[in-house]
Amino acid sequence: MKRGLKRIISIIVFLLLSSLALSQEEIHWDIVDRIREEGSDRSKVDEYIWTLTELHGPRWTASPNMRAAQDWVKTIIDQMELENTALEPWGGKYVSWDLEYVSIHMLEPDYQMVIGYPIALTRGTKRKITQEAMIVNIQQKADLDKYKGKLKNKIILVSPIHEFAPRFEADALRHDENSLNVYATEGVDTNMAERRKQVFMKRSPRPKDINNDELEAFYKAEGVNAVLYSGTGGDGTVRVTSRQTRKQDRTNDSVRNSLPMLAITGEHYNRVYRLLEKKHTVKMEINVRVKLGNTELEGRNVVGEIRGSDLADEIVMIGAHLDSYHTGTGAADNASGSAVVLEAMRILKSLGLKPRRTIRMALWTGEEWGFFGSRGYVAKHFGNPDEGKKSA
Repeated sequence: MKRGLKRIISIIVFLLLSSLALSQEEIHWDIVDRIREEGSDRSKVDEYIWTLTELHGPRWTASPNMRAAQDWVKTIIDQMELENTALEPWGGKYVSWDLEYVSIHMLEPDYQMVIGYPIALTRGTKRKITQEAMIVNIQQKADLDKYKGKLKNKIILVSPIHEFAPRFEADALRHDENSLNVYATEGVDTNMAERRKQVFMKRSPRPKDINNDELEAFYKAEGVNAVLYSGTGGDGTVRVTSRQTRKQDRTNDSVRNSLPMLAITGEHYNRVYRLLEKKHTVKMEINVRVKLGNTELEGRNVVGEIRGSDLADEIVMIGAHLDSYHTGTGAADNASGSAVVLEAMRILKSLGLKPRRTIRMALWTGEEWGFFGSRGYVAKHFGNPDEGKKSA
């Protein structure tokens, strides 16, 4: 709680300093003390996080859970009496996809419950299926021929075996001056995203001369029942993303015409894989139910602001993404950030502060898909950064 409070206070002070900085106004440290007291004694940040995670749970963009969470946020900021609150469309319509049920088991040669989740934007199994598993290793288009006529009704494993590197350092780290100085001397690690991408590519291999649509079409034509991937992560954690499709193909029809695809924890994936490598027959049972809306829904952001005075046209922006994947409640990514945004606005409003510049909040959606919500907002209100053009 103390660390969270420091974070909130830092953000609020930044907002106020941003509102004052250009005019070189005096900083009122008594206001900082009032902010600290309000956040410490009457904080609602835990309540906000609890509601988003425990009550509304996973918040996949355009899902019923997301719609409910957005409606709740809109009610909260209206109660704060923020101005110009809105559920603002950011452009485009998207699939209302929601996971209702998933069950995965290995039945033979031994029973094991399997931890896993369907990949977003894939269809359910329509019923419980019980079939044999099979390893499929397609590295290039020419490999398709050796699997023709062999995949009917199979549950196929398409990732390589999950390699776990031994760990000799504790997961948690408390920084000291020496460890922080590394950032000053060596800089911030800018290759983390690329390394994560490489890990994902290894778990979800893509042949060089055949695309995802062609590969999925081949599996469907051959009568595959379900596709299994090894999820990234470890220690029983399954990190799952969405089906790799083009933006224009993220439609209800595309989901209905897909195959059931699931990611399972690496430890369980490896056991099935090793049994198959040793020529044992592995029988699995899978049941997945997903719910699609009748039509695609508009993507929306939740926005509101504290209007400034003489410099109201100058805007200080604060935001976080509200959407999360379907495999968890999205506490760290990013209900925590969303709750901090709400708490910062609540504190500023409750203290009756009158900033010169407008302080505007936005809780984005579509961020897990490719920053659609924030990009759409910028394009609508400010301009297209790729083209260097301002909005009309």
